Formats: sequence, structure tokens, C-alpha cells
Amino acid sequence: MVAQVARKTAFRGLRPLNPGRDLAQLARLIEEAFGDDLSEGGQAALRDLRILSRLGLLVFLMDRISPEFHEYLSGFVWIEDGQVVGNVTVARVGSFSRRWMISNVAVARAYRGRGIGRQLIAAAIEQAQLAGGEDVILRVRVDNDTARRLYEGFGFQQVTAVTEMELPAVGAVMPLPTAGFTLRRRHYSEWRREMELARSAIPAGVQRLQPVRAAAYRLDLDQRLGRWLGHLFAGRSEHRLAVAEGDRFLATMNVIIARWRGPHRLALMIHPDYRGRLDEMLISTGLHICGRYPGRNVRIKLTTDYAEAIAVLRRYGFVEQRTLALMHLPLNP
Repeated sequence: MVAQVARKTAFRGLRPLNPGRDLAQLARLIEEAFGDDLSEGGQAALRDLRILSRLGLLVFLMDRISPEFHEYLSGFVWIEDGQVVGNVTVARVGSFSRRWMISNVAVARAYRGRGIGRQLIAAAIEQAQLAGGEDVILRVRVDNDTARRLYEGFGFQQVTAVTEMELPAVGAVMPLPTAGFTLRRRHYSEWRREMELARSAIPAGVQRLQPVRAAAYRLDLDQRLGRWLGHLFAGRSEHRLAVAEGDRFLATMNVIIARWRGPHRLALMIHPDYRGRLDEMLISTGLHICGRYPGRNVRIKLTTDYAEAIAVLRRYGFVEQRTLALMHLPLNP
């Protein structure tokens, strides 16, 4: 009698991410797909994935008992030849939000061009719809034409784009004043002026997705103390500056000095009517402050409508690291 052994065909295709067994392969896939292009936050998330992949049973239990943990690792993978070769993460923007974000869209090089990315995105959109989501957002490099065409095929449209720039090493920079304007210290009690400036400076499309709210600018004593302690323990200091005219702000700038490690950071906001006039005063003053700790790199993020400021930054030696487009898809009920 000849024994016949049934061979079980190995699974291939789309399935939900299984944190208990997929995280190690997922970490390798993300590193292959994004490599050095990962931001600081992305590098930190990749490190977290590698740590979680070693925790085995604990990750399995946390995924079962913690809704927050489950949603943090929510998404889909694509399996080929017994391996994770594609991934998409999809999660709510906030705990009770009806807006969802798609991220970590990755397909292994050897499996690209087979429509895997399209099926991953379709599954993520469907999950958001089934959960009652109102819309979906994602971020993609503006120079990634393949990915942009994929997202546009689903109906995503660009809302804005953010350019990340870096100065490799800051030196001595003299602040350059602008006649008729004064850059001064900005007080926490002036939060209403800052909020009104934000309503003028932030693109309307972005405000439709992320309305300017007082809570983002009005910091109570506990919040200010928490920020101060955070800077203290991290070896940072913050300079809050503004250009005022009467009872309104024309521009604001924050300068974060990293005394021990990491980059210095600049953040500026300029009323559209004053772009091209205040940019160099702000940037040169910020670099002058950073120059007290020379030889360190300086980073800044700006939406691409700050063309004049971006031109000034380039003159001072800043180099564009990447530009990410924010894309939006409304979902039908």
C-alpha cells in the first residue's frame, strides 16, 4: 500500500500583521526599504521594533489585552515564500479620531512591480472605512514618483509639502537686522498673538485638516514647567522670539540649543505679507544663537511655501535632506 502524504501549500498573499511573529522580519523590511532615509523618529521606531521582536510572548499578550498597543501595530503584511515582503501600517491619528494615517508602506526590492503595494494600500483604506473613518492621510517623498502615482490612483491629493533642511556645522554668524523691525523675546502670555499669526501663516488646506486651536498655543503653568524640565534634563535651552507690530505678531521663531548632544533646531513662522523681508533677520539671529555652541548641526522644517526663507537657508549652507508631501483622501460614508 502506497502512503500518500498531502502537502500543505504555503500561504502567500495579504494578511493582518501578527506582532507575535512578524516584527523581526518587518524591521528588516523597513530597513531595506527606507535605509538611511529614515528620520530620527523613524530610526527610533525601527529600534523599538527590533526590541519588541525579541519579547515574544509579552508582545502577544500586550496585543491581546491593550487596544492602544494593538492599534500601534495595526496593519497588513504580504507574504511570499514564507517571508514578509510587504507591509502597510494603518492607525487612527488620535485615540478617538475618525482620521486615519497610512505609513510604513514598504515592498522588498525583489518583489516590486507585482501590484503588492496597491493591494496593501487598498486593504488599509478598507480598514479605515470599515472602522467609520472620515478620511485618510499619508506622507510621501515628493521625488518618489512611483509612490505618488500609486496614491493618486486611489484619489489622494497633496495638501502641502514640508522641506527638511540641515546645516552640517554652525559657526559664527552675525545677526542682520531689518530696518523698521525689531526681534524681541516672546512671552507665554502672548499666545493669542501667536495663534492669530498661525491662522494667517498656515496654508488653508492644512488648517482644514488640522484647525488652529488655542490649546496648541496656550500653555498653563504645569505645561510650561514640564517643558522646562524636559529641556533641563536633556541639556537643551529654548529661545522664544517674535517680531511685533502694534498688537499683532508678524513673525515668530524658536531656537532650541542642544548643549550636550544632538542637533540645534530652528522653527519659524512668518506672515505671508512679510516673507522676503523678515527671513534673513530671523535666520541670521537664530544661527547667531546656535553659534554659541559651534560645530554642531542645525535642523529646520519648513513648508515649501516659505520659498524666500528656503533660499536664505541655502545661502547660509543649509542642504535639503528631503521634502515630504502630505496627501489626503476623504472617505465616503
